[in-house]
Amino acid sequence: MKKLSICVTSYNRVNELLRLLESIDVVRHRKEIEVVIAEDKSPKRELIRSTIEKFKNTSDLEIHDIYNEYNLGYDRNLGNLIKLSNGEYILFSSDDDVFIANALDSYIDILFQYGPSLAFSPFKNNDFYKRKYKKTLQFGAGWQNAALHIDDSILFSGLTFKKQSVENIDSEEFLNSYYFQVYMFLTVFTKNGALYIDIPLVNAMNDGENGYGKSESSIKNEFLQNRKSVFSILEFNKGLIKVIKLFDERNNANVFAEFSRQYSIKSYYGMSRAKHQGKAIYKKYIVMLDSLGIRFTWHNRVYRVILAMLGANLSDFLMSVPRKMLIRKLANSES
Repeated sequence: MKKLSICVTSYNRVNELLRLLESIDVVRHRKEIEVVIAEDKSPKRELIRSTIEKFKNTSDLEIHDIYNEYNLGYDRNLGNLIKLSNGEYILFSSDDDVFIANALDSYIDILFQYGPSLAFSPFKNNDFYKRKYKKTLQFGAGWQNAALHIDDSILFSGLTFKKQSVENIDSEEFLNSYYFQVYMFLTVFTKNGALYIDIPLVNAMNDGENGYGKSESSIKNEFLQNRKSVFSILEFNKGLIKVIKLFDERNNANVFAEFSRQYSIKSYYGMSRAKHQGKAIYKKYIVMLDSLGIRFTWHNRVYRVILAMLGANLSDFLMSVPRKMLIRKLANSES
């Protein structure tokens, strides 16, 4: 049995997958890890297969590449990877992200030292570090603590689970939610707490071809397919909210209330972006936003008044400092 399985979802990204594999620069723990790749029957399957074979010929990493018989979709492929892995721990990664140079060994050192059921770390995105706290921290169990960190579960790359803590969670019912990792995160955090490891581990490149809304098993939805659309995040939020409410229902919890608070504070950006695109787009955005059923706090109501009275440009100028203060205060309340 390996100590750690690096589990990679693969769909139609050839060069990006190779880039990820080349970034796995483990030295001290190299013999203790395996890399498990689950290719989800994408159009470029054969190119992916040949790319992996070429990489295997030049690398001493233990790599297991599996080719799904039919398209499982993002959520069920995560569950598939859990079953296919042989490690005590599972470290997830998307095929279009990369590991930051010289980070893996140090991250694994701390992971094995503490032995948590769940671990996460900072990631880099557009030269900014997110999911970032001041130092390595252990968080206690309970859904109240888990709720404070729900934003830390959105990017699945870099999330690390002890396999025994998630292997009995069925991914089947999460088809097309796109947030199975959030359910696992909340479940394990609530039961066992979590470890934050203050080592930036992943660079979230987000430059690969988007397979959401295009694969055989997915709901064909234009907003899922076009991540550049201002409406895209709202469409994804439907699945996220569904997952959170399912967790609450099954655990007598109220994570959704905390999610609503955080969402309200952060909601200005999307509203402003829609406002910049004209009245019709903004009106449609607000209708879709309200249809999510978020329990908005006063923050969102203030944003709406300011945008209505002052327009997008002046509102952006006046809100730049207050927004930063609110986000910073929110981050401090989570640590």
